[in-house]
Amino acid sequence: MNQMICSSLNVNGIEKESITSIEQLPNEIFYEFSHYLDGYDLYYAFSNLNIRFENLLKHSSLFFKIKYLHKSNSPSYDNYKEFIHKYKHKIVSLYFSDHLPLYQFIQLSTIDLSFTNLQSIIFHEILMSKFTVLLFYLKSLPCLFSLTVYPYCVDNDLADIYHMIFQLKFLKYFQMKIDNDETFNIDMSIINNKEFSTIKYFIIYHSISLDELIDLLFYTPQLIHLSCFGIIDRYDDIKPKKIIKLNNLQHLTISIYHLNFDKFENFIVKLSSQLIMLSVKINRPNKSYLNGARWEHFISQHMLYLKKFIFYHIDVIDDDDFKITPVDELISNFTSSFWSMKNWFLYIIIHDNELRYLVCPY
Repeated sequence: MNQMICSSLNVNGIEKESITSIEQLPNEIFYEFSHYLDGYDLYYAFSNLNIRFENLLKHSSLFFKIKYLHKSNSPSYDNYKEFIHKYKHKIVSLYFSDHLPLYQFIQLSTIDLSFTNLQSIIFHEILMSKFTVLLFYLKSLPCLFSLTVYPYCVDNDLADIYHMIFQLKFLKYFQMKIDNDETFNIDMSIINNKEFSTIKYFIIYHSISLDELIDLLFYTPQLIHLSCFGIIDRYDDIKPKKIIKLNNLQHLTISIYHLNFDKFENFIVKLSSQLIMLSVKINRPNKSYLNGARWEHFISQHMLYLKKFIFYHIDVIDDDDFKITPVDELISNFTSSFWSMKNWFLYIIIHDNELRYLVCPY
């Protein structure tokens, strides 16, 4: 454990003493290790060696990142339990690969305010009902900045979940991904408490109507980055007065299944005029989005600060004969001087029975 490969170093004819033992490494090297190694592995490697390493583990500059994959019947279970209770105040991140490691961890310790430095949690494959219960404890964490959740067995109504998420007082980053094609009800009008969230990075991977997204954005006025994958058109109109202007929003990524271009334009104009990056993916054929001249006018008039634009449209090839159509003429507008001056270029990709249009930086 203590031995390292010896090397001789000669600089300008002067023999330098080489490091031959791990104990000769400065503490700063071990602090750097803690960014890349699992916290328990670090503890297991250096505990019970000597006083120097015992003190190092206790040092205020050393923190632990935990990727919990252990099983309760493993030989190290008792040691892991001792580690958690002894150093929970030095744990800065928790990662759970699925619901079983999470269940095992909860047997060791409740995730509560005793985790005074816990900043980030990732839950993979967690029952939504279990996540709902955990949220009550997460509210007590004094510096939880980042939360990622991949739930399953999700009820139709997500309004209460989002309401509890928005009550996490220190949260800056939130991501939720639901792997199914179901539609959900997110009626935030039933929520009486209208507290604003501190979230700045908001990533949504599930189906949601534009009206519902607008309702959620009412609670997140500090947003800088918004990604939403699964926009559908469920209602007839968007009420302009409902759309809150997000003055700090700079990056928007949006994936659309059903939404006409008029509603999309209205949404963007009302939402944020200072976007720096816009990425739009159209998953179902919608010819109105293929009008390059319309995009040029829209960007020129309403998105003066836009530096990066990515547009992706998927169409279906019905037969093997390609013919010039009015749509092709609209697409050709993506090759005007406006696009070349910005170094945004059109690519047409044929894959199986799909015709994919991509506009992106060169």
